[in-house]
Amino acid sequence: MLEARDELTGRTTMRARLQSIGRDADVIPPLLDARITQLTSDRMILTGMERDECSRRDTAQAWMLVAGRQDPKGAGALDTH
Repeated sequence: MLEARDELTGRTTMRARLQSIGRDADVIPPLLDARITQLTSDRMILTGMERDECSRRDTAQAWMLVAGRQDPKGAGALDTH
């Protein structure tokens, strides 16, 4: 999560992105106005708005990230449900 300027509204917002390990590509569209709503030792729930780039409509979304197995190379993994 990071603070970024929303070009459509012109305001600063928290943005969450889920990227592939070792790549700078988003796995799913980012969440705008992102908030951590639950954090436990094995999962995190984020809520926010997903924007359709064509229509510019925002839709409420929630991500549940669950701690995965440890990668043999030492990188952690998160799975989305």
